[in-house]
Amino acid sequence: MKFYPTSSNYTLNDWESLCPENQYLIFDPSLLTCLIPASLLAKVSKCLVAHTSSFDGKKVFVVQMYRHDKGNTVFDEHHYVSLYDTISNLHFEGYIEHANYSKRTFNVSFVSGSFAVGSASINQIFPFNAPPQSGSLEELSKLGLRDGVEYSYNFAYSKAIAKNTIVIS
Repeated sequence: MKFYPTSSNYTLNDWESLCPENQYLIFDPSLLTCLIPASLLAKVSKCLVAHTSSFDGKKVFVVQMYRHDKGNTVFDEHHYVSLYDTISNLHFEGYIEHANYSKRTFNVSFVSGSFAVGSASINQIFPFNAPPQSGSLEELSKLGLRDGVEYSYNFAYSKAIAKNTIVIS
């Protein structure tokens, strides 16, 4: 697992207009070209964007990309995370590569049918329990699809604290 700190032109307002608090939305990767490099997005079929916050003023945005890998035989969850401390105005963001949780990579199901890299629908990615296009993070948990969002939040938050980028309140 590796973490790559980056920066983008997205502001807290941009993120908040992209996804409401305690919600997730599923996007086509083309809508995130100003955030994610085109070379990565070319392998991504869908992006799940989640927004969560804490009682101490921290706001976290996770982009969970469903990327084709291993000759189009598996989907791999690839993450971009952005944290804001609204009290101190500090900010931290970056990519998590090869995160370490059990459901990060999963096989393309025979039920999914055939599709080109980067063109699978959400129903092809999750043929047995596809999430709606949007909903609450609680609904995502009920579908068993929140592990990556939680992992990304915890990892990036810990990394930010370790680098003293975000002050613990």
